[in-house]
Amino acid sequence: MQISNSLWEQPDIAGLRSMLYFFKSETDYFNVIAQSSSDDFVGRLCCIQNIDVPTLWYYGDLFVVENHRRKYVAEKMITIAFDILKDKGCKTVRTYVDPQNTPSLELQKKLGFTEKPYQTFNDLINNGDLMFEKQFGQIYNIS
Repeated sequence: MQISNSLWEQPDIAGLRSMLYFFKSETDYFNVIAQSSSDDFVGRLCCIQNIDVPTLWYYGDLFVVENHRRKYVAEKMITIAFDILKDKGCKTVRTYVDPQNTPSLELQKKLGFTEKPYQTFNDLINNGDLMFEKQFGQIYNIS
């Protein structure tokens, strides 16, 4: 619930479920959830496929509860998300970052993202954010 309150101000389970599955009706979508050794939920990120370009995906809503930050939880979740995205045929992953969010800006750089001119993504509202993309390279499908 701490993640839900921090991201969307949704203090109840019904509101959380609604937010988690909102995009699934329009395109492919999945969440990566991190749990602690005591089974508490400590982190979350989501990935959304672009409606117009199926090989373009977004990752965002990255959040780690405060007492688990600086323990590489975010990087582990992103690595898992990238593996899934590659399996789904993703060639480009995009994210948006508030220009004042220095830790996130540093993380995108560390992960090999490049700042690009702002473009919208589906119906997401990211006005004022910086846009970053990462290319996964050529993906070969073996049938």
